[in-house]
Amino acid sequence: MSNALQGISLIVIHTPSTSSAAVLLLTLLLCRGYSQEAPTKQIVALLGDDVVLPCSLERPVDVSQLQLEWARTDLTPGFIYVWDKNKENVDDKQPSYVGRTSLSFDKLNHGDVSLTLSKVQLSDKGLYRCFIPEPPQESFVDLVVGSFVVDVTQSSYQAEENHDITLEWTFTTKPDTPISALRILCSLNNDLTLYYLLDGVEFSEVQDEEFSGRVQSDKDALREGRIRLQLSRLRTEDSGLYLCEVDTGYGRGSNSCRVTVSGKTIHLYTCDHCELLK
Repeated sequence: MSNALQGISLIVIHTPSTSSAAVLLLTLLLCRGYSQEAPTKQIVALLGDDVVLPCSLERPVDVSQLQLEWARTDLTPGFIYVWDKNKENVDDKQPSYVGRTSLSFDKLNHGDVSLTLSKVQLSDKGLYRCFIPEPPQESFVDLVVGSFVVDVTQSSYQAEENHDITLEWTFTTKPDTPISALRILCSLNNDLTLYYLLDGVEFSEVQDEEFSGRVQSDKDALREGRIRLQLSRLRTEDSGLYLCEVDTGYGRGSNSCRVTVSGKTIHLYTCDHCELLK
């Protein structure tokens, strides 16, 4: 345990006023800086998500009667949740977190101080510190916040008739999200259905006749957040705007690319003079 933590523990134990102890503790942390000798875990959340920031004792000890602290290391005041003997102390809480943080009382009985942060905002990204005074323990969580995006790897394609092309889109993924949660609809000129996937199942019967037998998908790529559709035996009428709409359950978006298919150039030669006829 670091000297800074020893000093913090003494202040919490010997100061009779909880509110003044919290203010003094925050001042001490700001002056000395947070010790980051404890391991840091990274958590990724999307805008609007509810996310759990993990923190627990190695042994399942009841901590519900202790003062427990969650803080942002870069804010003043930095406290986003202070638990003090069976209730939350909101005196020094960071205003932007009011109504969005909570602990599980049942889990506190087993040494689990994990914090639930609701309706994640872009401004929530940063380093969070969990502090348990008895036995002294701290841990850090680095929260990364992003928004759901559907993108294209190419905005336009050019190809000749009877050739094949592979169209590709990417979308934001979350760890351990199964394909069964995906809904994807890809269409030409927002009219003809090229590809449809619902709950992880492809429905070829929804596909328009113009594309029948000419579209192949890479389902393995979906797990990596990529939509790869091979369109074979191109026709000039395949030209147009290809739009893919993606709904993952945790985000929704769309993007499009343009395909131009040109007819083959035919060259004719005379046998006598071998001249090119245009």
